[in-house]
Amino acid sequence: MTPYDAAAEMARELAEEGLPNGIEFIEVRPHKTGDRLAPAGDTPPAGELFVGRWFPGGITSTEVRDRTVATAATLQPVFDAMMTKTQGAVITAPVKDDPLQPLVTEFRQVSNYPTDIDEETMAERALMADVISEDGLLGFDLHEFRRIYNTSRYGSPGPQASLNTSLSQMSPEELDVFANNLEYLLRGKDALEVRINALMDQNDKGVKGFGEAVITKLLAIEYPAQILPIYVYRGQKGKARMLRLLNLHEEGIDSLDVGSRLVRSNDLIVERLRPFFGDDAYGTARLLYWLSEREEPRVETEEVDRIGNLADEIHLDRAFLDEVIDLLQQRGQVIFYGPPGTGKTYVAKKLARALAPDRSQRMLVQFHPSTSYEDFFEGFRPETDAEGQLTYRLVKGPLNLIADRAKENTSKQFVLVIDEINRANLPKVFGELLFLLEYREESIRSLYRPDEPFELPKNLWIIGTMNTADRSIALVDAAMRRRFHFVPFFPDRGPMADLLRTWLFDHDEPVWVADLLDMVNDELRERLGGPDLQIGPTHFMRDGITDEPTLRQVWTYSVFPFIEEQLYGDQAGIRDYEFDRAMKRFQAKTAPVDELEESGDDDSPASGVE
Repeated sequence: MTPYDAAAEMARELAEEGLPNGIEFIEVRPHKTGDRLAPAGDTPPAGELFVGRWFPGGITSTEVRDRTVATAATLQPVFDAMMTKTQGAVITAPVKDDPLQPLVTEFRQVSNYPTDIDEETMAERALMADVISEDGLLGFDLHEFRRIYNTSRYGSPGPQASLNTSLSQMSPEELDVFANNLEYLLRGKDALEVRINALMDQNDKGVKGFGEAVITKLLAIEYPAQILPIYVYRGQKGKARMLRLLNLHEEGIDSLDVGSRLVRSNDLIVERLRPFFGDDAYGTARLLYWLSEREEPRVETEEVDRIGNLADEIHLDRAFLDEVIDLLQQRGQVIFYGPPGTGKTYVAKKLARALAPDRSQRMLVQFHPSTSYEDFFEGFRPETDAEGQLTYRLVKGPLNLIADRAKENTSKQFVLVIDEINRANLPKVFGELLFLLEYREESIRSLYRPDEPFELPKNLWIIGTMNTADRSIALVDAAMRRRFHFVPFFPDRGPMADLLRTWLFDHDEPVWVADLLDMVNDELRERLGGPDLQIGPTHFMRDGITDEPTLRQVWTYSVFPFIEEQLYGDQAGIRDYEFDRAMKRFQAKTAPVDELEESGDDDSPASGVE
């Protein structure tokens, strides 16, 4: 049944039952025909119509208000009766024996549908519907029309470069013709499949790039009770797969013309799920996307304990990794902080891979002092058009891109690793996104898309790393601290305290190198008044570290320059940490008493590594 057929049937039922006193049908006439509205009495006119009370001109604003309130009260029983005859009666029909009932119940429990974001999405649909209404197309706004299909509001039909090019090259007269064709597509009197086929890009009325996906989105916006916001037929997220998931696929449907296939596949799905969603085509699509992800085949034939395997690989306790995951589940983002060389970035990358095995599910970015909101989230980038003229295009940054992927695959985990997170001006880089770090269930209007809501999906986790040695931790203000869990990575405590010893033991290397590191870090904490400038264990986690040439090289070119920087201006202190002097102190500290008595001159360099 087409939308016009449904409206006509409802109007006939109202006429048979009789309209309330003073209420009549009001005809909506085609545009460009004079008065847009006209009273039609008790007989429903053909086409689009309203039900209400016709007010004569010349009444005061107070009278308008009073009559409107009275009319609304009069129409309330009519509205309730129609809800009972349509959506209400269907939704309350018994469906307990339907095999889809458990899946629908699980979907509602898992997704909490409808959420605030779902309601905002429906509000966005209403705004877009105004753009393509009869009046909207009469004053066709190309910029607003492009925003409908170039954004993910109410679902995305995908990149539309060809259509953008086609429309940008049209003259004002050609745009008027295009707008009239849109009016025909959305509200013409021919069968829907006929109108779709007529407007497909390969036909006479078609425009290059104006294909199935964009056409379906426009119809879904115009008819939210009948047309699913599922914009393609084939593919992982297409209606053909949805039909198979619901056991509705019909022989021969794939060979139909585009319009007939679109209408038939849409109607099969909508009618099958109407007992659960009534006229909520958006909710129906949400269920199908969830079901599509839920039913995706798993590559692995048996369950793999990725976290357990990771703990063994990186020589950390499983309990520590489980705790980090629990923190991510609580807040959605953590920061690993500590001195350099403590494995923050290494662990973050390995954990991201364990949580999000598919490369498309994770992303790594590194902040620096010049990192901006435009770099991280989205901003305008210069480019030249076909004529060589400089233009600007709004380009999504890493956070926006991975958030889009996460929203399209809600059953999978996505992870964004931000290395050196405190090197940037965080309030400036995150901007209004700070709100979403704390409120994942809500949405905001971003700087460059004020009319399009954006939310951070719950299945996107953020792991940041922060180097405390550069003294820039003070740049992290209270707002950022409140939104992240902070996980310490220090050589003298927590999971890092025994990391080097464990690694040396597992690689058949003597553990005395860990004792040397402990001695130097004890001295540095006392000299520098805190733990933030210690030497990390990862400098020494390499095969052959106990050979003197290897250890000397690591010390001279990795460890000593860091100490030299921290003790800048203290020449005597710096000399204490030259390799030979540090080794001599260590040997003296660990040698037996009789060896100390025979050691001779305290200033003589160590003869080698024993």
